[in-house]
Amino acid sequence: MAMKIGREAHPDPVENYFEESHRLGFNWLELGCESPANFPQTFDEERIRKVRDLGRKYGISTCLHSASYVNTAELMPTVRKAVEQHLVEYLELAKKMECSYLVIHCGYHFSQFMEATFESLVSTLKNAVKVAEKLKVSMLIENMNRLHPDCEINYLGTTVEELKFVFDRIQTPYLGLAMDCGHANLLPGGIMPFIEAFGPRIQGLHLHDNDMVLDRHWPLGKGKIDWPLLFRKLKEMGYQGTHTIELDRHEDVVASQKYLQSIGVL
Repeated sequence: MAMKIGREAHPDPVENYFEESHRLGFNWLELGCESPANFPQTFDEERIRKVRDLGRKYGISTCLHSASYVNTAELMPTVRKAVEQHLVEYLELAKKMECSYLVIHCGYHFSQFMEATFESLVSTLKNAVKVAEKLKVSMLIENMNRLHPDCEINYLGTTVEELKFVFDRIQTPYLGLAMDCGHANLLPGGIMPFIEAFGPRIQGLHLHDNDMVLDRHWPLGKGKIDWPLLFRKLKEMGYQGTHTIELDRHEDVVASQKYLQSIGVL
């Protein structure tokens, strides 16, 4: 099986990234829907067909990446209902666009009412999973980055423990992990605890580097992640998921591609 590797299509219209990715030898694109140019409501039937056709033309598979600023752990029932519908709309869009999966997030919290927050998160995801199973479109949770300790708000789904809470309560092959290596690198122990805890649940990788202090999204090899060790561990576990270089600047994507070539990954 050919290694699925590519980049994120963000923040410009996703259509702009197919030809360039093909020229770089990529066969994978993560369609980022976080910017206004790619909000899910901008994809009418004509645009959906266009994106599908571009994927077929260039031999590029895709996934959708939802926006992390929609709070999947929303406490208020009326808003939570809207969040559930938001996820359903994404799943339906992913199905129409023939995407491999949908990247989602656990949301955020204010370090209050944590039991109710986790209950809301699990309830929302359980309802979304029912739709995912019906449509046969997987959802992959992205582990989020640790914020500064003085921040009032914190991301949920940052640590191994938080993610285990969710996965232990929702047993389905349609809910996996998109392991963000840069985010994991900000935690004590780094990436390896995620690999040890989740193994085959890891179906996608987000690749970018940092200094273990902030989520800087540096090119691979410019920070402190031990990439040769990571890919050695992935090979040992028989990893066959996707590899997304999550960097916006073309030159950073190219530098990361060359780095992967230099360590024998490509």
